[in-house]
Amino acid sequence: MRTAVGADPWALGLALVALAGAARAEPGIRAEYRCGEGPDAERVTVFFFNQTPSAAVLLTGRQATRLAITHTASGARYGDAEQSFWVKGDRALWERGQAPALRCEQVAS
Repeated sequence: MRTAVGADPWALGLALVALAGAARAEPGIRAEYRCGEGPDAERVTVFFFNQTPSAAVLLTGRQATRLAITHTASGARYGDAEQSFWVKGDRALWERGQAPALRCEQVAS
């Protein structure tokens, strides 16, 4: 699920609650990633929600995307039909449709 988010922090908060699908607020774990290399690298903010059903909300620019957790043998993988975000330690692999996969590294926020 994707939602456009403006610069208004209240809109961002409401989008996160709507994307998380929770009736009550759930504490999330925030992590910042740098995905890709060079001048085209993207900074991605990810909120991980660990209560069932576990999910991650990716914030890129003005867009928020909720990805449900999927089963994996190692690490944590979140995804939908269009993309996946696979986290293992402080690194991740971000796959988006037909675009080349981006290697991500966790950075200080």
